[in-house]
Amino acid sequence: MERAAGLLVDLERGGSTVLDDDGAGAFPEDEERIKALDAAKKREQDKRKKKNLGMQWTTARKALAAKVLQRRVALLENRVAELEKELRARAAAA
Repeated sequence: MERAAGLLVDLERGGSTVLDDDGAGAFPEDEERIKALDAAKKREQDKRKKKNLGMQWTTARKALAAKVLQRRVALLENRVAELEKELRARAAAA
């Protein structure tokens, strides 16, 4: 992240829409599963089943968060590569 920010400064840019992507809506199947687990947990009366659904919900949320972070890392790596290429082109032109 620091490397990407440093490259943005070198290129005299303040920000990027790619870097600002929070990944919301990127994994609709996972988000639907989480909503379904939440609804099932709210309907459930049995404490053991409710606790089990809560643990499944937590696991699903953690898995979704990991996917979102992996996606963000991939986007950042791509952006860093683009910025390095652009910086090398500017250096060669100068």
